[in-house]
Parts: sequence; C-alpha cells; structure tokens
Amino acid sequence: MNNKYIQLLSRIRLTGALILFLGASLTAQKYDYNWVLGMHEFPGLAGFNNVILHFSDQGVDIEETDLKMNFESTVVSMSDSLGHLIFYSNGCYVADVDGNPMSGGLELNPGEIHDWVCDKAGYIAPKGAMAVKMPGSTNTYLLMHMGGRYDPAKKIKFGPLYYSVIDMALNGGKGAVTSVNNILTDGNLEPFSATRHGNGRDWWIVVPVYGGSEYRSFLVTPNAILGPFMQQIGSTMNCRSIGTSAFSLDGSKFVRTQNCQVATFDFDRCSGVFSNPTLLDLPNHLVGGGGAAFSPDNQRLIFCSQLQIFEANLSEAFPRLDSSFLWNYQWAVSLQNMQYSPNGQILMSHMHRTNYLSTIEYPSEKGANMSFKPKGLSLPVFSVRSLPNNPNYRLFDLPDSPCDTLGINSPMVNTTILNSELTNKLLISPSPSTSEVLVSIQAQEKGTWALVDLSGKTILSGNWNGTSKVLNLGGMPRGIYFFLLKINNGKILRGKLILI
Repeated sequence: MNNKYIQLLSRIRLTGALILFLGASLTAQKYDYNWVLGMHEFPGLAGFNNVILHFSDQGVDIEETDLKMNFESTVVSMSDSLGHLIFYSNGCYVADVDGNPMSGGLELNPGEIHDWVCDKAGYIAPKGAMAVKMPGSTNTYLLMHMGGRYDPAKKIKFGPLYYSVIDMALNGGKGAVTSVNNILTDGNLEPFSATRHGNGRDWWIVVPVYGGSEYRSFLVTPNAILGPFMQQIGSTMNCRSIGTSAFSLDGSKFVRTQNCQVATFDFDRCSGVFSNPTLLDLPNHLVGGGGAAFSPDNQRLIFCSQLQIFEANLSEAFPRLDSSFLWNYQWAVSLQNMQYSPNGQILMSHMHRTNYLSTIEYPSEKGANMSFKPKGLSLPVFSVRSLPNNPNYRLFDLPDSPCDTLGINSPMVNTTILNSELTNKLLISPSPSTSEVLVSIQAQEKGTWALVDLSGKTILSGNWNGTSKVLNLGGMPRGIYFFLLKINNGKILRGKLILI
C-alpha cells in the first residue's frame, strides 16, 4: 500500500463527532467501503483508467485498475457488510465484482439520454444512483437510479426515479438483476437521498420535485416499497439549476439546494414527515455548484458554490450562509457535490476533469479550522463530476423513540435529543398514507381504540393489547382522521392521520 495515499485518518482528530464513524466500524456495516471512479474514455492513455478507493479504519488505499467502465456523474458501488466489493454501476449497466456485465442489468435508465451517452461515457445524473440492502434480506439489494430526458429549454430534466433488484445469491454468488427499471415515481425530479427509518431496519427514500415545494417519500420495508407519501412544505424552489439534497448523519435534518436558494428541514425518522422549513438565500455573486452536508453535530450547514465554501449556523434564529474560504484561482478547482467518507471526512467532486478530489478534513470544526484542501486526495486517474450517493449505512434505530420497536440497537453514538413531546406518545406511520398504516406506542398496554373523523364520528374501533396495530384504510375517503387510544389506567393517547 502506497503511504502517499493514506492521508485521511491520520489527519482526523478523534472528536466526539467522529465517534459516529469509528465506533460504528465494530459492527462491520461497511457497505460503502469501496468507491469506484475514473474515466475510461481513451483506454491506454495515461490518466484514463479506473480507480477503487478502499476505505478502512487506517485510512484509504487507492488502487488503479481497469474496470472498463466510464463514470460521468452517476456512480454507485456496493460492498457487503465486511467491506468486500460486490457490484457497481455507472447508471448505464450493472457490473459484477469481476467487471462483467451482470445478467439482466445491461440497460439501465432506458431512453434517448441512455442512447446518447452510454456508448462513450457514463450516465449523466448527478449523484444519480444508490444501493441499499433490502430490509430483512440476506442476498437481495435495491438499486435506485435516476433517469433523464432531453428538454430544449433546460437541456435535460431528471426523472423517472427507477429501482432495480439485485439477487447476489445467483450466478455462483456473482449476482443477477432480477427486476429492472421499475418506475418508483416520475415527473420533473431533483437528486434523491435516503436515511434509515427509526426502527433501525427500513429505509426512507426522499425525492424533491423541481419547481415547487413538493417532497415525495417512500418507505422500503421487507415486504414492499410503500408510497409515495407526498408533502407540500416550505418555499417554492424554481431556480434555473438544481443542486443536490442530503440528510444529516443522524437523519434528523434534510437539505435541498439549487443555484439561488438553499432550504433545510427537520425530518421525523419515525413518521417520515418534514417540519421547520428554513430558507437560506445565497449571495448574489455565487457561481453555480450546490453541494451540501451537515456538520456531525447538526449545528452547521456546509455548502459550496463552484468557487467558494459557505457555512451557516443553524442554531441562529435566521441562519445565513457566510463564506468560509475565499477562492484562489490558482487552485483551478470548480466544486460540485459533497459526500461523507466512511472515515468522517467530506470528499468533493468537481465540475471539470481532475486527478484529485477536494476534502474537508474536519467537518466538526468551524471556518478555516475545517481544513479545506482543494487537492486533498490525489488520484492516479482523471475523474469528472462523479461521487457516490451513499446514505449513512451505520445509522440504525432511533433510541427511545416510539418507533424503536424491533430490538435493533444502534452501533453509532446518537446525540439526537428526542423531543420530549414525543415521549410516551402514540405514533402513526406513515402519515400521510394511501392505505395501510402502523399505529404504535412504546410500552405494552391494554385498552380500547377508535378512529374518528373531523366531525367526531367514530369510523373504526376495537380492543388494544400490545404495542402496535396495523390498520388497512384502503377505500376510505381522503382527509384528516384522529386515532384515540384509551388505555386501562384511564390515560388517552392521540395521534393524527392524513389519508391521501
């Protein structure tokens, strides 16, 4: 291993925030421990090859290799829980660990954009793919990938958001795509993000709709993908160019960026509901870009334009983005997206071809103490606009929350303070819903329950015995309902349900 490339961990100070990552390695949830990058546009020429970033608790080992795949914006690579690479994709097709096209996965994101770019480059959706292990499964993985279509006015629009299913038990453990290009949702979409449900098992997938204030959420469970659950919240965002979206490491906050606005929200990992929208206007001199990440303690938002890095103190009543690093044009870097590495640093992609990634070494620090390195991680090959869209695989249950009912204990140090108003309350998830909902409480109780409408009329009722109950409300009129649980000690727990 070349010591030149082992730079990340040796520079990291072991603050309490980074325990989120380092303590998590004990549980071997290393699905993001291999990143694939590189341009295979001109095979045989120096710099035009692939690279695998192999992360470990000691740093990162950079391996130049020939994957015979060109990455252009869209990139996903999946490892097993022990950190062994098992498949990867550039949004055009899926390859197994040996670099061979995986059976059933040759034609991702079908359409004219695929036909234009996939012969010579990779797919062009920024942070346009993500893979997660299906909840409750040993061998099945869900690959989500964003398609695109040509638009004469805006050149390209993104959507649909697809999902494909990969079974790694097939082909002698090399895997096969068993279901491909299933449309999860369509429309004029923006980059999607994911975070773990508070039960520690399932996944929330969230995709904003361009030109408005609509957010579509999906819940990936062992038996089905539920949704979309649509929520209108916050300001209309219809800037000329989209940026990105991202969850905080603990999943309690969400950010959406465009080239003229940035919006942050609180997110309830139990119900999947957004709240507390905060709009941050950008300086007039800003130039494109749009990458964003939260500090590990959620107190700051870190945002980049192509030419600057900003941060906002989210604890202020009216947060504003202040410049943290003035630009030096000798750096010759145009910043694009951000992604936390397994080691707790933020790595950054670029709008143009480079043989390095920029780094923020200490995201828990403020201002210049974050230590931004414009050429922080040297690469032996060129890369352009490519960065994985990984969720925090080492986030699990939300301890002491009403939906922490599966006995899954989080290996990460969770610093989230649960809102005291949620303690001992009844939880309805998901809400809004189209049909089936789960009603749950923290402790075993006996009593009676009723579902009433806005007029106070009882629609459904029954006995309660335990901690949860599933209600199938398909066919009921859309609207707002209230669930009332009267337990035997006389206390009444209440919850609101929205049917859409």
